[in-house]
Amino acid sequence: MDKLLRNQTQTVDEGKNVTRTKRVSYKEKKTNWFWEPWNWGTDRYETKWYDKKVTEWEANFVDYVNMSAVVTEYFHPIQHQLEHAKKAVAEHAKKESVRIKEQMKAFLVKIDQNLQNKLNELKQSMEKSQQTKAEIEKQESDLEWMKGIIERVNGLINF
Repeated sequence: MDKLLRNQTQTVDEGKNVTRTKRVSYKEKKTNWFWEPWNWGTDRYETKWYDKKVTEWEANFVDYVNMSAVVTEYFHPIQHQLEHAKKAVAEHAKKESVRIKEQMKAFLVKIDQNLQNKLNELKQSMEKSQQTKAEIEKQESDLEWMKGIIERVNGLINF
């Protein structure tokens, strides 16, 4: 983040002109005419002072950061990752849907086979029940026939 901020920082001098009073010294040349006769006519320099108004630039450096560029640079990799993830999700969803379809087909084939087996068992049990019913009916008719014969024999014996 520091690198992003440093790259997008612009330093601007927002200083201003300030008028100040400065004490300025200067040397004034004077000729000696008093006290010491051996120095008469020689030059001497006296320091004099005066106030001078001076306009100076007072610097005020301010750092400006272009936050829109920082945010753009910061979120660019995240956006790239999101786009990549979006594509990956679509591909994953397609693969998973194909895998689920294949599993469902295999599961439905097993269910179909089980249903066919159960249907065949039911058909066989119905056939057996019909055979059993037919045998029961035959045995009942045979029983009726035997009862009829027994009654005739009993009728002949008791007569």
